[in-house]
Amino acid sequence: MADENFKISIKGPGLVFDQSIDKAAANAIMSFVLTGGALSNGSGGEAKNGATADIRAGIGRPNTGDGGRQTIKQFIAAKRPDTQYERVACLGYYLTHVESTPEFKTLAITKANTAAAQPRLSNPSQIVSDATKTYGYLSAAGKGAKQISVLGEAVVDALPDREAVKAAIASNRPRRKTKRSAKKS
Repeated sequence: MADENFKISIKGPGLVFDQSIDKAAANAIMSFVLTGGALSNGSGGEAKNGATADIRAGIGRPNTGDGGRQTIKQFIAAKRPDTQYERVACLGYYLTHVESTPEFKTLAITKANTAAAQPRLSNPSQIVSDATKTYGYLSAAGKGAKQISVLGEAVVDALPDREAVKAAIASNRPRRKTKRSAKKS
């Protein structure tokens, strides 16, 4: 059995996908489905047919990989935010992508934090305000509501990899506004 071939079949609304794959790709797919973790084929490279790269594109999105929905507790545990501001960004990300609530208020963040069984936010309104104004993880959505920003999504997608978080912040941080000095006559 030197040359083992496997077949993957995916069926859904308007989609039928039948593909022969090699053993490395099959192992990568099974590893992802069973653990939801990072994939590798042992050699540090990509699997044949780009299968690993295609699968990696879905990692980081809040789902369990088996068709079920990942709970907020599982999502926060997988992301492992270091600060309360990162945790607020993760909660906002979850509300947006899983709960289909793109705009949320501080109360929704507080309730999501409780549902995730996380330590209580010391001052929720101040933390949400700092996550918005200082860190840029959230942005105003009008009438006191907030939404996850591009920077916030990039940071949450990068978690728990701290180097990837630094890179996401560096590449998505908005430029600082410079003050123009008035010309004196």
